[in-house]
Amino acid sequence: MRRIVVLLSACLIVKNEAHVLPRCLGSLQGVADEIVVVDTGSTDDTPRIAESFGARVYHFEWTGDFAVARNESLRYALGEYVLVIDADEFLPKEDGVRLRQALQERRADAYTVDLVNYLGSVARFVRSPGVRVVRVFRRGFSYMGSIHEQILYDVIAKGGQIEVLDVEIHHLGYLAEFVALKGKSDRNLEILNQALAIDPDNFFHITNLMAEYARLGDPKKVVELGERAYDLFQRGRVNQPHLVLRMYRMMIAAHGDLGNYDRVEALAREAELFFPNIPDVPFVHALYVMQRGDWRKAIRLFERSREIGEIRSEIIDTIAGAGSYVAAAKLGELWLLEGDVELAREYFVQSLRENLRQEGTFFFLASLLPLNDPSVFEQLRALASHDPVCLAYLALAGAVWRVDHAWRLINEIEQTPVTAPIVAKLRALGAVLGILPANDVRVDSTVEREIQWYEALFALERGDRDQAERCLRDQPERWERLSEWLTSKQGLCISPILDELLLARVDELLLAWLPRAEDRDLALSRVLASPLREEVWKAAWLGERGWECDFLALGAFRRRDIQASLNWLERGLTYEPTVRRAIVEIDLALCHKNIAHAQEVASQASRLFPESKLLEGIAGSLGVSPRPMRSLDDLLGGGSGLNPHRAYQSSVNSMPLKVKIMKLHERAVECVDQVKALVDQGDIMGARTYIQYVQDIITFLRSNLDTSTEAGKAADAAYAYFYKMLVEWFLQPSKVESEYKEMRDFWQSWADTWAKVEA
Repeated sequence: MRRIVVLLSACLIVKNEAHVLPRCLGSLQGVADEIVVVDTGSTDDTPRIAESFGARVYHFEWTGDFAVARNESLRYALGEYVLVIDADEFLPKEDGVRLRQALQERRADAYTVDLVNYLGSVARFVRSPGVRVVRVFRRGFSYMGSIHEQILYDVIAKGGQIEVLDVEIHHLGYLAEFVALKGKSDRNLEILNQALAIDPDNFFHITNLMAEYARLGDPKKVVELGERAYDLFQRGRVNQPHLVLRMYRMMIAAHGDLGNYDRVEALAREAELFFPNIPDVPFVHALYVMQRGDWRKAIRLFERSREIGEIRSEIIDTIAGAGSYVAAAKLGELWLLEGDVELAREYFVQSLRENLRQEGTFFFLASLLPLNDPSVFEQLRALASHDPVCLAYLALAGAVWRVDHAWRLINEIEQTPVTAPIVAKLRALGAVLGILPANDVRVDSTVEREIQWYEALFALERGDRDQAERCLRDQPERWERLSEWLTSKQGLCISPILDELLLARVDELLLAWLPRAEDRDLALSRVLASPLREEVWKAAWLGERGWECDFLALGAFRRRDIQASLNWLERGLTYEPTVRRAIVEIDLALCHKNIAHAQEVASQASRLFPESKLLEGIAGSLGVSPRPMRSLDDLLGGGSGLNPHRAYQSSVNSMPLKVKIMKLHERAVECVDQVKALVDQGDIMGARTYIQYVQDIITFLRSNLDTSTEAGKAADAAYAYFYKMLVEWFLQPSKVESEYKEMRDFWQSWADTWAKVEA
């Protein structure tokens, strides 16, 4: 009789999982040769559902130890390999195919997969980048750990070979509805605190407890535990680098959430020293720099993440995509915030080339393309068709832009726990707009509630508050949320209702509410990926952010209030430079027919943002060319208006070369002093003239360096550093105050050095 080969056993431990188990077991069909389910005390239909999918069900009394329960399930497995999966997880179809193909090659003893967590709520979720975990392994290994149990340690101890798989498992259990239903956080906190009471210095348990509090949105508790873990690390009590990396990631995030940005910077610097070749550190750092509003620095950090690239480590659970597609998507967002739509589009395309399973990136890219073109929409539909969530987000983008063919996508979207709320919103909006037959959709109570919601929003947009309240009489919690916005209440967050406001296209409401939203920085990129992109300047911004000053300057310019535009531009110059601000200044210069100034701003901004396609195009159209190289004698003898100390002007031609070089550095010191004095007086244009003069000095000096020597290379790098600082001074004069001493000391030290050089 021929022996049946069981390649893969899927093993689950379950308790009262009837609400999610069919989704999980259905995803295993055709992938696992057998399904083993160990039930730890269900009182619902879980065992019957498992048996209906052909699973072998065993009953086991729960002991409070996850490793014991896991190992009990492994005891019944017959397969050569085991896939461990939870009931609130599922295996996407394409991933199941790749998993099966990899196991047939039998290359390794264990495999890591990317665990993708769904966060937020069913109605408003985000898919986090995957976390790398060992979930597939040869039969014969055992789990350890009462909670967040691990198989990895046993695989390593037994010399097992580990390989990274391009396979995702999707986890729904952190969605708010599932957390509340299962009481998972309370259970996990109890088990971890019990474990730490026995072993208080267990670094693994401390970091797991940090992770639980992070999921609960309690950054203070994460910091408190993080300091405890950090102390253990500093005392040399930790020899698990993957856990140290995890600690740093969570501490940076927690301090960022609390607004402790100095601590974020310090921890990020430390972590980069320990993990210079791991993209997670600059990636997480960049997220909070971006949140703080320093877009240019965030761009550099995400670029650094991509330079490091993806780390396919079997031991260190790095953030999937931190060195590739997620960083590219974030760069797309940042360039959209900067105002360079073309470059943003390029990064979103690159991100999807590297990983198509990104619903948010589909939304952004679709919003930056001509969706009304049926061929463009069809290409996007074909790309998104592999993933129901991506397809749903493409439909959302189409609905926001009122693209007719977007509504046809609704019937193509597979109904899952996370796509169902999106489909309900689309059906409701289609009914309210008269695009979809109302009678067909009102039979669904969820859709009916969404119809009431959109009708209320449309009533408010018309100014009919009473009608809006009547629409939501059966949804008091939603009316309460809306009515808060109708008062002058501060500190409200718009993100929970942002997608609905964009979908409804209640533009006046959104533009009225956005300026006082606590989370307007986070909401801005989403708004700029909507038809409101060309209307954002109309909002009554408060001028509390640099980008708000940019939009206020732009708005005043478009209203032809040139003086107000100049005032807001000047105020904006106290913040980090942006592409949008540079363009406003160029427009103002052209309005005054000052082409030379427009060219200079375009030139300086292009140096600061060399990647910007928009600035490149503007500089080209203005005919911007490099400033002509000035001679040494010209720089020393130059225009009298630019030389505060002219004692040696008349004798320049007779000076020895060494003296000229020394005097040139002295001249730079004098110009830097003038920049500081003029900025203090508020004379920005005067200061910029001296800034350009020092830049000309640097250009001359660099052109005469011998960079084939180490000394020449070092000098060139130093001059390049201070040239870039001068570019930043030109576009953000407020930086002069903090950087003046560093700049002056540099030039003075070189002047002193040349004074000691023998002729």
